Amino acid sequence: MNLVNKTNKCCGCVPLRGGVIFISIFSLVGLTYIVLSDVLSISIDDYGIGTVVDLVISVLFLPVIIFGLFVTCCERKAYLLRVFSILYNVFTVVEIIDSLISIIVIVAYRSPVVSDCYSSNPNVDCDYLYSKLEAQVIFVNVMIIFLMTHFALVIAAYAENRKAKEEKASANIASESNNPPVHKVLDDSSANETPIRSAPAKC
Repeated sequence: MNLVNKTNKCCGCVPLRGGVIFISIFSLVGLTYIVLSDVLSISIDDYGIGTVVDLVISVLFLPVIIFGLFVTCCERKAYLLRVFSILYNVFTVVEIIDSLISIIVIVAYRSPVVSDCYSSNPNVDCDYLYSKLEAQVIFVNVMIIFLMTHFALVIAAYAENRKAKEEKASANIASESNNPPVHKVLDDSSANETPIRSAPAKC
C-alpha cells in the first residue's frame, strides 16, 4: 500500500492518467503482436508448449486491457478502475511467474544443451553462444518483471487517486446540503415572513 501511495508518476515523468492510458495502449499492442505471432507459429507447426501458454495468457488478458483502456478514457469511475487494477495485478502475477520459469529453465538446461551442441558441432563455441542467449533471456525477463510491477503500481495509484477525489466530492456535496449558504437562508426566511401592514392613522 505504501508503494501505491508513493507512486504519483508513470516512468517518473508522466501523470497517472496519461500513464495508465500509455500502459493500456502499450499492453494492447504487445498482446496483439504476441497473439498474431503465436497463431502464425502454430499454423506452420513451428511451436512448443511455451508458445501455446503465451497464446492462452495473451488471449485471456486482451479483453482486460481493452476494458482498462475504455474505463480510463471514457468512464473514469473509481470502482471500475479498481476492477481493472485487480485484473491487471492478476495479469502481472501470471507474467512474473512465466518470466521466472523462463529464467529457471534457461539456467537449468545449460549443461545438456551445451553438451549436445558440442557433440553436433565440435568446431562451434557452444558455451559462449549459450552464455549470450542466457544473458539475453535473463535480461529480458527481469525487465518484464520490473515493468509489469511498475505498471501495476501506477494503475493501482490512479484507482486510489480517483477514489479519493470521488469521496472528497461526495463529502463536499453532503456538507453543502447540511449547511446551506447564509444568503440562501436569508432569502428563504424573507420569503416566509408575513408582511406587516401599517395601522391607519386616527383623527
